[in-house]
Order: sequence, then structure tokens, then C-alpha cells
Amino acid sequence: MSEASNAGEVTGIIAASAAALFSVGRGFQWLLSWNEGRAERRAVKLQAWHDELTARESAFDKRVEDRLKMLEQKAALREAENMALRMAFEVVSSALRTIDPRNTALSRAEQHLQVAFPLAPIVPPDMTLALQTIEVEVN
Repeated sequence: MSEASNAGEVTGIIAASAAALFSVGRGFQWLLSWNEGRAERRAVKLQAWHDELTARESAFDKRVEDRLKMLEQKAALREAENMALRMAFEVVSSALRTIDPRNTALSRAEQHLQVAFPLAPIVPPDMTLALQTIEVEVN
């Protein structure tokens, strides 16, 4: 009986070892799949975050573009208004110069305009040619 009990013990030990190894293997498998699942969930969250950031960036870019277009339109409108006001002043001031050439309000207005709208001293080539022609005709 001792041989049979030894064989049973050996078989039991082998069975217990196999069960322990199987349990350890299953534990490692669970640990690996848990880690993979965690990595997959993290990847899904990161992709959702990336998609949200991309959408927010696109919306921000559109707002910036729309704002820039609006400001460019306003600037063009202001330039046209300023030019119209400048031309209106020139028309009125030329009439006033003939009536009252020493009017101080006129000279102050011209000074304000020179500060606000400095004119470049460069004369365009076509105007230079026209001025030379006038000068020759006058002399």
C-alpha cells in the first residue's frame, strides 16, 4: 500500500502543480487582457479627445476667419469714408480760401488733417510729367 499511496501522492502533487500552473497562467492571461483592455479604453478616450480638439480648433479657425473678414470690410469702409471726408473738406476749404484766405479755422483744420493723414512727399511719375508740362506752358 505504501507504493500505491506514494503513486497517489505523486499523482496528487503533479495534479496540484498542474492546477497551480494553470491558475498562474490564467492569472497572467487575465492580467495581460486587463492591461490590453485598459490600453484600448485609453486609446478610445484619446481618440475622442483628439476629435474634440480638432473640432474646437476648426470652429476657432472659422471664427477667426469670419472676424478677420469683418474687420477687413470695416477697414475698407473706413478708408472710403475717410477719403470722402477728405475730399469734402478740400471742396469746402477751397471755397473758403477764395472768400477768406486768412481764416484760422481753415489752417487749424488743415493741420489736423496733415497729422491724421500725412501725405507722402513722393509725386507719382505721371503727375510729375503733367506738372512739368504745365510749368513749360506757363513760362
